[in-house]
Amino acid sequence: MFKLMIADDNPFVLNELSTIIDWEDFDMCITGTFSNGKSLLDAAKADMPDVVLTDISMPIMNGMDLANALRQLSSDVKIIFISSYADFTYAQKALQMQIFEYILKPFEEKQLSDTMARILKELQTEYFQRYEQNKTLKQVETFRMHALEKYMCELLYHTIEDSRVLSELTTLEVTLYSSYKLQLALITPDNETGMFRSSTVSKIRSILYAQKHQDFQAILMPVADGHLAILFICKSDFSDIKNCLAQLSIDIETMTGLRATIGFSRSAKSFADLPMLYVQAKEATTQAYSMHIPLLEYKAIQCFSNTDYPGDNAVEDVSLYSNGQKITSSTTKKYIKQIKEYIEAHYAEQITTRDVSSAVYLSTNYANHIFTTKYGFTIYEYVTQCRIEAAKKLLRETDKQVALIAELVGYQGKTNFYISFKRNVGITPTEYRRRAEGSSHP
Repeated sequence: MFKLMIADDNPFVLNELSTIIDWEDFDMCITGTFSNGKSLLDAAKADMPDVVLTDISMPIMNGMDLANALRQLSSDVKIIFISSYADFTYAQKALQMQIFEYILKPFEEKQLSDTMARILKELQTEYFQRYEQNKTLKQVETFRMHALEKYMCELLYHTIEDSRVLSELTTLEVTLYSSYKLQLALITPDNETGMFRSSTVSKIRSILYAQKHQDFQAILMPVADGHLAILFICKSDFSDIKNCLAQLSIDIETMTGLRATIGFSRSAKSFADLPMLYVQAKEATTQAYSMHIPLLEYKAIQCFSNTDYPGDNAVEDVSLYSNGQKITSSTTKKYIKQIKEYIEAHYAEQITTRDVSSAVYLSTNYANHIFTTKYGFTIYEYVTQCRIEAAKKLLRETDKQVALIAELVGYQGKTNFYISFKRNVGITPTEYRRRAEGSSHP
C-alpha cells in the first residue's frame, strides 16, 4: 500500500480528512496525522510518504514551507493543498511548486475521492515504470558481471599484458584503485564429486557480491575443473584477506550446507601474474584438503615428501565380515591401536594422515581404511576430535587467549581453529567459553 500523511492545525478538520473516505479503497494507509508542518516533516525524514495532504495556514511551519522542504527530500511525493484561501497568489505558488491539487475548504467527499483516484493511477504508473526500469538495469548488470567473470577466467590460463587487461576492465566498467595488489583464492567443496552444482555457485555468487568492502573488489570465476576461483583486487595496504575468506567459508556452509576448502595465493601487482597465482592457489587448496584444514595460504605450505612409506603392502592378513564392519585380524587390531595412540600423543603437532600412517609403517590409504572401518570416521577426523576436545577443556578451565589455545592444540593460526571449532561444536570458541563460565556460576 502507498503511505499517506495528513497535516492540519484544526483537529476537527484533521479528523474529517482521516475518516471522510475509506483510504484502503485507494490502496493507501495513513502513517501519521499532524497539527503542523514541522511535525510532519520530521516524520517524513524517517519514513517518506507517497502522498501528503496538508493545510496551508498552520503554526510553526505552514504548508508552503512544508512543501518546499518535502521537495528537497523527494521529487516523487504527491502534495495536495487543502485551504480556505481562494487567493490566486496561493494557487499560482502551488502551480509553481508542482502541487498535485489545490482543494478549497469546505471540501466534499467526491472532490477528495476523485483527486485520490487520479493520484492512485499516477502512483501505480510510476511504480510499474520503476519496476521495469530496475528489472532492465538488473539484467544489464547481470550480463556485465558474467562477461567480467568469463574474461577474468581466461586470464588464469593466458598471460596478457596489463595495458590490454586494463583497457578491457574499463570497457567492463571496473574502476581500479590508484594502487592495488592481486590475490587469488580457490574453493573446492568437501564432497564426493569435488564439484559445485550450478545452484550452489549461484548462492556463493550472491554471498560474495553481497559483501561490499571498501578495501577490495572480488570477482568470482567458475573454473574448468569444477572449482571456484575468486580474484581479489585489493588496496595495496589491505592485509585482511584471510579473515574475509574465513567468513566466506562460514557463510557458504550456513547458506548451502556444504563445507569447502579454500587455498589462496601470494599477492602480485600485475594481471600478467594471474596464471602463477592460480597455480599457487591450487597448490594451497590441495595441501589444505590433504591436511583436513579449511583454509591455507600458499606461503604457509610446508614441503612434504612424496616418497612412499614402508609397509604399503606390508599387511595382507586382514579379514572382514561381508558387511565390512568388523575386523577380525589381530594384526590389524594392533595397527589400529597404534594409530589411535599415536594420534592421542601427537594431535597438538602439525601432523597429517600421511604422518600417522608412516608412524605405524602403513600406506596412507590402508591405514585410513582400517581405522575408518573400525570407528566410522577417518584418521584426520579423529585428530580434529582430539584437538577440539582439548581446546574445549582449555577454554573451560583456563583464561588463555583463544589464539594461544589454537596453537596449543595443533592449529596453524586462530582462523582455521575458529572455523573448525564452529563446524564441530556449533558455536565460536569465545561463545563456548562464555557459556561455560555462565553454567559454572549459579
